[in-house]
Amino acid sequence: MRLKNIPRKIIFSLMLITAPCTLPYVHGSDGTGFNTIGFQYYEKGNLEEAEKYFLMAIACDPTIKQYYNNLAVVYMNQGRYEKAIPCLEICIAMDPCYVKALSNLAVCSAYTLDFSGAYRFYRRAMQADSAYTAKKFEMGRVKSRMADLQNRYPRNRNIRIIMHHLNDADVKK
Repeated sequence: MRLKNIPRKIIFSLMLITAPCTLPYVHGSDGTGFNTIGFQYYEKGNLEEAEKYFLMAIACDPTIKQYYNNLAVVYMNQGRYEKAIPCLEICIAMDPCYVKALSNLAVCSAYTLDFSGAYRFYRRAMQADSAYTAKKFEMGRVKSRMADLQNRYPRNRNIRIIMHHLNDADVKK
């Protein structure tokens, strides 16, 4: 099998799944202990340490979607959206209706200027859990951000379509 034809994120996932956890023991060494410590570092603003512990949690149990989402949130807070996207795609592969990953993918897509992807993931998040998604995406901020982007990229068809849908949503209320 030739590894160069396989996407890097799949190889990374397979390595994590097949590698036994050989990390030092932490309470809940099935990954929950590492995840808890990572979250504590995240709350304190120490994103580098949080990243390390979320990676250790994934290494111990790569079947938990929340670990990948937590790692993606760290990357998003660091402005590393391209690095967050594969983590979120793994979450969605595990659970296509995981609203936190869907909404985070919408945000990452917007920041990487993939506006059609942003809108697609936003719609999927709304279908999965409209209350959570509506709370996460305050429409005033979304419209303001999209208007700014429309001014910067006036010929972008996807932005025009999104603005049309956002304005239609206002009319239907």
